[in-house]
Amino acid sequence: MFGPPISRLAIFSAMAAVGGLASTIGGLVLIELEQWHGGAGHLLMILALSGSLIGALSGAAAIKAVRRSEGLLAGEGMATGALSMSAVGFIAFLLSTQFGGWADAKAERSRGQCVENLEILHQALTTYAERNDGKLPPLKNWCGAILGMAQELQQSPDYHGSMFQCPSSLESFESSYALNAEVEGKKLTDLPPQTVLLFEITGGWNVIGGPDSLLEKHRHKGPLVCLVNGRVVGAEEVETADWKTGP
Repeated sequence: MFGPPISRLAIFSAMAAVGGLASTIGGLVLIELEQWHGGAGHLLMILALSGSLIGALSGAAAIKAVRRSEGLLAGEGMATGALSMSAVGFIAFLLSTQFGGWADAKAERSRGQCVENLEILHQALTTYAERNDGKLPPLKNWCGAILGMAQELQQSPDYHGSMFQCPSSLESFESSYALNAEVEGKKLTDLPPQTVLLFEITGGWNVIGGPDSLLEKHRHKGPLVCLVNGRVVGAEEVETADWKTGP
């Protein structure tokens, strides 16, 4: 023999509470993946607050409805669970108001390491040129040509990670950086100091290209490029950077 039907309001309250808590957890995941700034992070926080409040209000209403039904409806336990989950979700939401600050701090650390990666690769290219009559490595094998030198340069105890991979990259490629195709066959000392030497890409190995190959979905609120003079610049200077090596 089947018991009384479960209150639809109790089911709804449980779904809302679960959705609110899941949204908060999703926000944490976005921070870990460094994708908070894509807009989804703030949307998840709105959903977290909405789910928690709706779950709590509908859960309380469901408990009253079940009790007033005098045994015709079931689901009081489910509604009580939704209330508890909503409380947990709301507390998590209050903590999540700090998510933006956490995401900014994590993104800044990631950007700092990416800058350091580009500086190491620039130093490795400089060392290669010094050992090869001033010339840069062949474009078809530029990553492999400087790999050993780059590994020597990253021995600092303060360095963590791979010098060829941006820590914000989700792609499983060997390198997050490309070499400006315009430098082919050129001596490093002959290149204008403000010319782009290295820049961020989606991923690959021995990748070369130009401004059209720049990362479309930026990892640091804008692309990073390394100039011939060793300076790493962000979005504010990328648009005015020179990609040509001569007139």
